[in-house]
Amino acid sequence: MILGAGKFRSVLSRAAPLQTHRALTLKLRMNQNSTEHKASKFNHQSRVHEFQKVMGTDHSGGWDICWEHGLTPWDLGQPTPLISHLCATGALPNGRVLVPGCGSGYDVVQMACAERYVVGLDISDNAIQKAIENVKGGYIIQRVCLRFLDFARLT
Repeated sequence: MILGAGKFRSVLSRAAPLQTHRALTLKLRMNQNSTEHKASKFNHQSRVHEFQKVMGTDHSGGWDICWEHGLTPWDLGQPTPLISHLCATGALPNGRVLVPGCGSGYDVVQMACAERYVVGLDISDNAIQKAIENVKGGYIIQRVCLRFLDFARLT
């Protein structure tokens, strides 16, 4: 599904108002113990540093190495909150959906339903394998297509 700017604004305007990312982050921080937050921040910074080392040395296969070693600070471990909200409120249009860079497939699984066919693409075979694990056993497996996109073969 490719939405034009006007159609996308229309979808968002029908959805209930969402809090901004910054406000949600602030709420989470206020609910955390300061010590826990500092430890979490240090752990996050060290993981980001490891990620930067891998990506700095291997631009072509770095994504696969990151997924292999769990260096995925962008992976929420759950669907993106906006996607969940749009699905829950019925504001996400039915039809076909393309999720480039689907990673572990949480958004793909969240959006798939009887009225919506979802294709997830990723350049990391390890990410696709993780996405396949997340989809297995679900009733939506017939509404999902996960593919490894090898850019080297496209050129």
